[in-house]
Amino acid sequence: TEALLKSQRELLQAVSHELRTPLARIRFATELVETANTDEVKKTRLESIDKSTQELDILVGELLSYVRLDSEAATQEIEEVQISGLFSDVIELHSPLHPGIKFETKANNKLHIDANRTSLTRAVGNLVSNAGRYAKSQVILSSQQVDGSIVIRVDDDGDGIPETDRDGIFEPFVRLPNSKGKGSGLGLALVKRITSRHGGEVNVLSNEHGGARFEIRIPAAPDQVS
Repeated sequence: TEALLKSQRELLQAVSHELRTPLARIRFATELVETANTDEVKKTRLESIDKSTQELDILVGELLSYVRLDSEAATQEIEEVQISGLFSDVIELHSPLHPGIKFETKANNKLHIDANRTSLTRAVGNLVSNAGRYAKSQVILSSQQVDGSIVIRVDDDGDGIPETDRDGIFEPFVRLPNSKGKGSGLGLALVKRITSRHGGEVNVLSNEHGGARFEIRIPAAPDQVS
C-alpha cells in the first residue's frame, strides 16, 4: 500500500509538472496577443496558443487512457486476436504519418493471442509510432512463439537506445535526451501497462541494424501452447 501511494504521489507530481508547461505557454502567448501590432504577428501568436492547446489536449487524453486502464481491466472484452491482422491495422493507421519510412511485416499468419483488441492495438501502435519517428528508412514488425509466449517485435534502423538510457524508459513522462518531438511522455508507459494487464512484459533491446528493438511478450493462447 505504501509503495502504491508513493507511486501515485510521484505520478501526480509528474502530471502537475507536465501540465504547467503548455499552460504557461498559453498564458504567455495570450498576453502577447494584446500587444501584437500587426495582423501577421497576432496570427502567429494565436497559432502558438492553438499548438499549445492541442499539446495539452493530447497529454490529458493520454493521461486519461493511462489511468482508465486500472478501472477498465476487469471489464475488458477478451477475444482471439490474429497477429497478422493486428500488424496490418497498425501499419495502415501509422504509416501515412511517416511517408519516408518503409514498414514491413514478418508475421506468422497462424499466431493469435487471447487479448483485448483495442488496447493491444494501442500498445503495438505506440511502438510503431515511436519506431517510425526514429527510423532512418525502415520499420519491421515480426512475431513468433517462444516457450509458451507470443513475442511481438518492432525493429527500426535508427540510432538505437543506449543501455544506460533503457532503465526507466517505460515510466510515465520519462523522455530520452535525443527525443524527437515532445510527445505526451506516456506512450511507452501505456505500452507497459497494457502488456502487464495481459500478463506479459515489454523490453527494449538492440537489433542487427543497430536500431532499437521493442519486444512484447504475452502468454500464448492455450491452444497454441505446445
